[in-house]
Amino acid sequence: MSRHLPPAVQKLIDAFGQDLPKRCAALAEALPQSPDTEALTEFGGAVHKLAGSSGSYGFRAVSEALRQLDAHIQDVLKDGASWDAQLAGGYLQAAQKAALEAKAPT
Repeated sequence: MSRHLPPAVQKLIDAFGQDLPKRCAALAEALPQSPDTEALTEFGGAVHKLAGSSGSYGFRAVSEALRQLDAHIQDVLKDGASWDAQLAGGYLQAAQKAALEAKAPT
């Protein structure tokens, strides 16, 4: 089922989708390699924000990959789990791939 969005809303969604690969790439560049609490907290905030925005704009696959990364970060910060930069990088790769393949919802 297709939904019809006002042109101004569709324009915002399209612009967000075009910028999404760059935002995911910026996160990948900022990926902490060590479990520094301050760095993980800042990085986690950026991941959480982009996960939420992606979902709100309808880019579900990007949002899901980032939510998994967000959950890993929270496990480390709140539950004392071990930081796995390789696992985190895999979530980011999935988000980047989904961002490159994403089409704006209509």
